[in-house]
Amino acid sequence: CHDSTKTLLPAMAAALRSWQSDPSAMYVVGSCCGPHPYPLMVRTFASIIGRIAKKQMKDLTGRLPSTVFAVCGGGSNLSAISYPYYKEKKVEIFGIESAGKGIASGAHAATITGKAPIGILLGARSNVLMDSGGQINESHTEASGLDFSGTGPEICYMASIGKINFKATSDKEAQETFLMMCRKTGILPAIEACYVIHAALKEIKKRKNPKENQLHKARISGMIMSKQLNTQVDFKTLASIRESDEYLVLVISVAEDEEQELNPLKSFARPSIEKCGELPGFYWDKLSFVVSTKDIELAKQQKCYFDFFENNTNKRANRLYKAIFSGSPSIAKYLKSNDI
Repeated sequence: CHDSTKTLLPAMAAALRSWQSDPSAMYVVGSCCGPHPYPLMVRTFASIIGRIAKKQMKDLTGRLPSTVFAVCGGGSNLSAISYPYYKEKKVEIFGIESAGKGIASGAHAATITGKAPIGILLGARSNVLMDSGGQINESHTEASGLDFSGTGPEICYMASIGKINFKATSDKEAQETFLMMCRKTGILPAIEACYVIHAALKEIKKRKNPKENQLHKARISGMIMSKQLNTQVDFKTLASIRESDEYLVLVISVAEDEEQELNPLKSFARPSIEKCGELPGFYWDKLSFVVSTKDIELAKQQKCYFDFFENNTNKRANRLYKAIFSGSPSIAKYLKSNDI
Protein backbone atom coordinates (compact mmCIF):
# COMPACT_ATOMS: atom_id res chain seq x y z
CA CYS A 1 0.00 0.00 0.00
CA HIS A 2 1.07 3.60 -0.43
CA ASP A 3 -0.11 7.05 0.50
CA SER A 4 0.45 10.73 -0.23
CA THR A 5 1.32 11.43 -3.89
CA LYS A 6 1.01 7.75 -4.93
CA THR A 7 4.51 7.74 -6.44
CA LEU A 8 7.59 5.60 -5.74
CA LEU A 9 8.90 7.52 -2.72
CA PRO A 10 5.78 7.33 -0.50
CA ALA A 11 5.16 3.77 -1.70
CA MET A 12 8.62 2.66 -0.59
CA ALA A 13 8.33 4.56 2.69
CA ALA A 14 4.97 2.92 3.46
CA ALA A 15 6.31 -0.53 2.55
CA LEU A 16 9.37 -0.09 4.78
CA ARG A 17 7.21 1.03 7.70
CA SER A 18 4.94 -1.97 7.26
CA TRP A 19 7.91 -4.33 6.98
CA GLN A 20 9.51 -2.97 10.16
CA SER A 21 6.31 -3.36 12.17
CA ASP A 22 5.41 -6.85 10.97
CA PRO A 23 8.02 -9.60 11.52
CA SER A 24 6.18 -11.91 9.11
CA ALA A 25 6.19 -9.41 6.22
CA MET A 26 8.57 -9.57 3.26
CA TYR A 27 9.94 -6.39 1.66
CA VAL A 28 10.42 -6.43 -2.12
CA VAL A 29 11.45 -3.46 -4.27
CA GLY A 30 12.20 -2.99 -7.96
CA SER A 31 14.27 0.18 -7.69
CA CYS A 32 17.96 0.66 -6.82
CA CYS A 33 17.08 2.75 -3.78
CA GLY A 34 16.58 2.18 -0.07
CA PRO A 35 18.78 0.42 2.51
CA HIS A 36 21.50 -2.10 1.75
CA PRO A 37 21.42 -4.75 0.33
CA TYR A 38 18.40 -3.86 -1.84
CA PRO A 39 20.13 -1.43 -4.27
CA LEU A 40 22.86 -4.04 -4.80
CA MET A 41 20.34 -6.85 -5.30
CA VAL A 42 18.22 -4.93 -7.82
CA ARG A 43 21.26 -3.77 -9.79
CA THR A 44 22.71 -7.28 -9.90
CA PHE A 45 19.49 -9.02 -10.92
CA ALA A 46 18.47 -6.35 -13.44
CA SER A 47 21.94 -6.19 -15.03
CA ILE A 48 21.27 -9.45 -16.84
CA ILE A 49 19.44 -7.20 -19.33
CA GLY A 50 22.61 -5.21 -19.91
CA ARG A 51 24.80 -8.29 -20.14
CA ILE A 52 22.55 -9.85 -22.77
CA ALA A 53 22.34 -6.58 -24.70
CA LYS A 54 26.12 -6.19 -24.57
CA LYS A 55 26.66 -9.69 -25.94
CA GLN A 56 24.05 -9.22 -28.66
CA MET A 57 25.66 -6.01 -29.89
CA LYS A 58 29.10 -7.61 -29.84
CA ASP A 59 27.77 -10.59 -31.83
CA LEU A 60 26.06 -8.31 -34.38
CA THR A 61 28.77 -5.67 -34.84
CA GLY A 62 31.95 -7.13 -33.41
CA ARG A 63 32.52 -4.16 -31.10
CA LEU A 64 31.24 -2.15 -28.17
CA PRO A 65 28.97 0.89 -28.49
CA SER A 66 30.41 4.38 -28.27
CA THR A 67 27.59 5.53 -26.01
CA VAL A 68 24.91 3.98 -23.80
CA PHE A 69 21.79 5.96 -22.87
CA ALA A 70 19.04 5.21 -20.33
CA VAL A 71 16.54 7.17 -18.28
CA CYS A 72 17.11 7.51 -14.56
CA GLY A 73 14.62 7.99 -11.76
CA GLY A 74 15.53 5.70 -8.89
CA GLY A 75 18.17 4.11 -11.12
CA SER A 76 17.16 0.53 -11.94
CA ASN A 77 16.67 1.23 -15.65
CA LEU A 78 20.07 2.88 -15.93
CA SER A 79 21.88 0.32 -13.75
CA ALA A 80 20.45 -2.59 -15.70
CA ILE A 81 21.89 -1.47 -19.04
CA SER A 82 25.06 0.35 -17.87
CA TYR A 83 26.54 -1.90 -15.17
CA PRO A 84 28.25 -4.29 -17.65
CA TYR A 85 30.05 -1.25 -19.15
CA TYR A 86 31.50 0.20 -15.94
CA LYS A 87 34.97 -1.18 -16.71
CA GLU A 88 34.88 -0.25 -20.41
CA LYS A 89 36.94 2.95 -20.71
CA LYS A 90 35.85 3.77 -24.28
CA VAL A 91 32.11 3.56 -23.62
CA GLU A 92 30.38 6.78 -22.51
CA ILE A 93 27.35 6.21 -20.28
CA PHE A 94 24.54 8.77 -20.11
CA GLY A 95 21.81 8.89 -17.50
CA ILE A 96 18.78 10.96 -18.54
CA GLU A 97 16.66 12.59 -15.86
CA SER A 98 13.42 14.53 -16.12
CA ALA A 99 13.84 18.32 -16.04
CA GLY A 100 10.08 18.62 -15.51
CA LYS A 101 9.03 22.23 -16.07
CA GLY A 102 12.69 23.27 -16.11
CA ILE A 103 15.43 22.84 -13.53
CA ALA A 104 15.41 26.56 -12.73
CA SER A 105 11.71 26.31 -11.84
CA GLY A 106 12.38 23.79 -9.07
CA ALA A 107 9.58 21.59 -10.44
CA HIS A 108 11.65 18.68 -11.74
CA ALA A 109 13.03 15.22 -10.95
CA ALA A 110 16.63 15.93 -12.02
CA THR A 111 18.40 14.92 -8.83
CA ILE A 112 21.95 14.86 -10.21
CA THR A 113 21.63 17.26 -13.16
CA GLY A 114 19.99 19.73 -10.78
CA LYS A 115 22.94 19.35 -8.36
CA ALA A 116 20.85 18.17 -5.42
CA PRO A 117 22.79 17.88 -2.15
CA ILE A 118 23.78 14.65 -0.44
CA GLY A 119 21.28 13.40 2.13
CA ILE A 120 19.78 10.28 3.65
CA LEU A 121 16.68 8.98 1.87
CA LEU A 122 15.00 5.68 2.77
CA GLY A 123 18.11 4.55 4.65
CA ALA A 124 20.62 5.28 1.87
CA ARG A 125 23.10 8.13 1.38
CA SER A 126 22.66 9.73 -2.03
CA ASN A 127 21.72 12.94 -3.84
CA VAL A 128 18.29 14.03 -2.66
CA LEU A 129 15.86 16.77 -3.65
CA MET A 130 15.41 18.69 -0.40
CA ASP A 131 15.03 22.20 0.96
CA SER A 132 17.47 24.19 3.10
CA GLY A 133 15.97 22.67 6.24
CA GLY A 134 16.65 19.11 5.06
CA GLN A 135 13.00 18.32 4.28
CA ILE A 136 12.41 16.18 1.17
CA ASN A 137 10.98 18.06 -1.81
CA GLU A 138 8.44 16.43 -4.10
CA SER A 139 9.68 15.63 -7.58
CA HIS A 140 7.78 16.77 -10.66
CA THR A 141 7.59 15.05 -14.03
CA GLU A 142 5.04 13.82 -16.57
CA ALA A 143 6.71 10.40 -16.47
CA SER A 144 5.60 8.32 -13.50
CA GLY A 145 8.65 6.07 -13.93
CA LEU A 146 10.96 9.04 -13.27
CA ASP A 147 8.95 10.61 -10.44
CA PHE A 148 11.33 10.16 -7.51
CA SER A 149 13.06 12.62 -5.15
CA GLY A 150 16.41 10.85 -5.16
CA THR A 151 18.65 8.42 -7.00
CA GLY A 152 20.20 5.13 -5.95
CA PRO A 153 23.50 5.35 -4.01
CA GLU A 154 25.58 3.46 -6.57
CA ILE A 155 24.34 5.66 -9.41
CA CYS A 156 25.17 8.78 -7.39
CA TYR A 157 28.69 7.48 -6.74
CA MET A 158 29.29 6.63 -10.40
CA ALA A 159 28.15 10.14 -11.32
CA SER A 160 30.48 11.68 -8.71
CA ILE A 161 33.55 9.97 -10.19
CA GLY A 162 32.56 10.87 -13.74
CA LYS A 163 31.72 7.38 -14.96
CA ILE A 164 28.13 8.30 -15.75
CA ASN A 165 27.29 11.60 -17.46
CA PHE A 166 23.93 13.10 -16.64
CA LYS A 167 21.60 15.16 -18.79
CA ALA A 168 17.97 16.18 -18.39
CA THR A 169 14.99 16.39 -20.75
CA SER A 170 12.02 18.64 -19.97
CA ASP A 171 8.42 17.44 -20.03
CA LYS A 172 7.75 19.65 -23.06
CA GLU A 173 10.71 18.17 -24.95
CA ALA A 174 9.52 14.64 -24.11
CA GLN A 175 6.00 15.44 -25.34
CA GLU A 176 7.39 16.84 -28.60
CA THR A 177 9.48 13.69 -29.01
CA PHE A 178 6.38 11.55 -28.47
CA LEU A 179 4.61 13.32 -31.35
CA MET A 180 7.72 13.07 -33.53
CA MET A 181 7.89 9.31 -32.98
CA CYS A 182 4.20 8.95 -33.85
CA ARG A 183 4.56 10.96 -37.05
CA LYS A 184 7.87 9.56 -38.31
CA THR A 185 7.77 5.95 -37.18
CA GLY A 186 4.16 5.12 -36.33
CA ILE A 187 5.38 3.97 -32.90
CA LEU A 188 3.64 5.09 -29.71
CA PRO A 189 6.46 5.00 -27.15
CA ALA A 190 6.05 5.07 -23.41
CA ILE A 191 6.52 8.66 -22.23
CA GLU A 192 9.63 7.61 -20.25
CA ALA A 193 11.25 6.51 -23.50
CA CYS A 194 10.74 9.98 -24.99
CA TYR A 195 13.08 11.55 -22.43
CA VAL A 196 15.98 9.31 -23.42
CA ILE A 197 15.21 9.46 -27.17
CA HIS A 198 15.34 13.27 -27.10
CA ALA A 199 18.59 13.38 -25.12
CA ALA A 200 20.25 10.64 -27.19
CA LEU A 201 19.44 12.31 -30.52
CA LYS A 202 20.65 15.66 -29.23
CA GLU A 203 23.94 14.21 -27.99
CA ILE A 204 24.58 12.12 -31.10
CA LYS A 205 23.99 15.11 -33.41
CA LYS A 206 26.64 17.21 -31.68
CA ARG A 207 29.39 14.57 -31.79
CA LYS A 208 32.65 16.13 -33.00
CA ASN A 209 32.82 13.91 -36.07
CA PRO A 210 29.28 12.79 -36.97
CA LYS A 211 30.65 10.82 -39.95
CA GLU A 212 32.77 8.67 -37.66
CA ASN A 213 31.56 5.10 -37.54
CA GLN A 214 30.12 5.15 -34.04
CA LEU A 215 27.59 2.84 -32.44
CA HIS A 216 25.00 4.20 -30.01
CA LYS A 217 22.82 2.19 -27.68
CA ALA A 218 19.72 3.52 -25.93
CA ARG A 219 17.53 1.51 -23.59
CA ILE A 220 13.91 2.21 -24.53
CA SER A 221 11.53 1.35 -21.70
CA GLY A 222 7.93 0.45 -22.43
CA MET A 223 6.06 -0.57 -25.58
CA ILE A 224 2.52 -0.70 -26.92
CA MET A 225 1.32 -4.17 -26.18
CA SER A 226 -1.41 -6.09 -24.42
CA LYS A 227 0.09 -8.63 -22.06
CA GLN A 228 -3.35 -10.11 -21.47
CA LEU A 229 -3.70 -10.84 -25.20
CA ASN A 230 -0.07 -11.97 -25.33
CA THR A 231 0.52 -9.91 -28.46
CA GLN A 232 2.42 -6.84 -29.52
CA VAL A 233 0.65 -4.61 -32.04
CA ASP A 234 2.67 -2.97 -34.81
CA PHE A 235 1.05 0.42 -35.42
CA LYS A 236 3.53 1.50 -38.09
CA THR A 237 0.98 1.24 -40.90
CA LEU A 238 -2.11 1.77 -38.77
CA ALA A 239 -1.48 5.07 -37.00
CA SER A 240 -1.99 8.53 -38.40
CA ILE A 241 -2.12 12.01 -36.91
CA ARG A 242 -4.88 14.56 -37.49
CA GLU A 243 -3.83 18.00 -36.32
CA SER A 244 -5.29 21.52 -36.20
CA ASP A 245 -4.84 24.58 -34.01
CA GLU A 246 -7.46 23.21 -31.64
CA TYR A 247 -6.65 19.53 -31.32
CA LEU A 248 -4.24 16.68 -31.96
CA VAL A 249 -5.85 13.30 -32.59
CA LEU A 250 -4.28 9.88 -33.07
CA VAL A 251 -6.32 7.66 -35.41
CA ILE A 252 -5.99 3.86 -35.29
CA SER A 253 -7.52 1.74 -38.06
CA VAL A 254 -9.31 -1.40 -36.89
CA ALA A 255 -10.47 -2.64 -40.30
CA GLU A 256 -7.29 -4.26 -41.67
CA ASP A 257 -8.00 -7.97 -42.09
CA GLU A 258 -4.36 -8.89 -41.60
CA GLU A 259 -4.22 -7.19 -38.21
CA GLN A 260 -5.90 -9.97 -36.24
CA GLU A 261 -4.77 -8.45 -32.95
CA LEU A 262 -7.27 -5.62 -33.40
CA ASN A 263 -10.30 -7.85 -34.00
CA PRO A 264 -11.69 -7.34 -30.48
CA LEU A 265 -12.15 -3.62 -31.23
CA LYS A 266 -13.84 -3.87 -34.64
CA SER A 267 -17.36 -4.57 -33.42
CA PHE A 268 -17.22 -1.62 -31.03
CA ALA A 269 -16.20 1.11 -33.44
CA ARG A 270 -19.76 1.88 -34.66
CA PRO A 271 -21.51 1.53 -31.23
CA SER A 272 -18.97 3.86 -29.65
CA ILE A 273 -19.40 6.53 -32.33
CA GLU A 274 -23.18 6.23 -32.09
CA LYS A 275 -22.97 6.81 -28.34
CA CYS A 276 -20.34 9.53 -28.23
CA GLY A 277 -20.43 11.24 -31.63
CA GLU A 278 -17.67 11.68 -34.20
CA LEU A 279 -14.19 12.82 -33.28
CA PRO A 280 -11.97 14.48 -35.91
CA GLY A 281 -10.77 11.82 -38.34
CA PHE A 282 -13.22 9.26 -36.96
CA TYR A 283 -14.71 6.71 -39.37
CA TRP A 284 -16.69 3.53 -38.80
CA ASP A 285 -13.55 1.42 -39.08
CA LYS A 286 -11.25 3.57 -36.97
CA LEU A 287 -10.82 4.56 -33.35
CA SER A 288 -9.57 8.03 -32.45
CA PHE A 289 -7.69 9.17 -29.37
CA VAL A 290 -7.47 12.83 -28.43
CA VAL A 291 -3.82 13.45 -27.50
CA SER A 292 -4.34 17.13 -26.70
CA THR A 293 -7.11 19.67 -27.20
CA LYS A 294 -8.18 23.20 -26.28
CA ASP A 295 -11.83 22.34 -26.97
CA ILE A 296 -13.75 21.30 -23.84
CA GLU A 297 -16.49 19.63 -25.91
CA LEU A 298 -13.89 17.50 -27.68
CA ALA A 299 -12.44 16.54 -24.31
CA LYS A 300 -15.93 15.53 -23.14
CA GLN A 301 -16.25 13.28 -26.20
CA GLN A 302 -12.94 11.62 -25.38
CA LYS A 303 -14.20 11.13 -21.84
CA CYS A 304 -17.30 9.44 -23.31
CA TYR A 305 -15.16 7.03 -25.34
CA PHE A 306 -12.95 6.32 -22.35
CA ASP A 307 -16.01 5.51 -20.22
CA PHE A 308 -17.50 3.40 -23.04
CA PHE A 309 -14.56 1.01 -23.01
CA GLU A 310 -13.99 1.29 -19.26
CA ASN A 311 -17.51 -0.10 -18.69
CA ASN A 312 -17.41 -2.55 -21.59
CA THR A 313 -18.13 -6.15 -20.62
CA ASN A 314 -15.88 -7.45 -23.42
CA LYS A 315 -12.65 -7.74 -21.43
CA ARG A 316 -10.40 -8.35 -24.45
CA ALA A 317 -11.63 -5.17 -26.17
CA ASN A 318 -11.32 -3.26 -22.92
CA ARG A 319 -7.71 -4.37 -22.36
CA LEU A 320 -6.61 -3.70 -25.93
CA TYR A 321 -8.20 -0.24 -25.89
CA LYS A 322 -6.29 0.57 -22.69
CA ALA A 323 -3.05 -0.76 -24.19
CA ILE A 324 -3.43 1.67 -27.12
CA PHE A 325 -4.66 4.51 -24.94
CA SER A 326 -1.63 4.19 -22.64
CA GLY A 327 0.39 5.81 -25.44
CA SER A 328 -1.09 9.11 -24.26
CA PRO A 329 -0.57 8.89 -20.49
CA SER A 330 -1.14 12.55 -19.67
CA ILE A 331 -4.70 12.73 -20.95
CA ALA A 332 -5.41 9.21 -19.70
CA LYS A 333 -4.42 10.29 -16.19
CA TYR A 334 -6.50 13.46 -16.52
CA LEU A 335 -9.60 11.64 -17.68
CA LYS A 336 -9.34 9.12 -14.85
CA SER A 337 -9.16 11.81 -12.18
CA ASN A 338 -11.45 14.56 -13.48
CA ASP A 339 -15.13 14.91 -14.28
CA ILE A 340 -15.25 17.09 -17.36
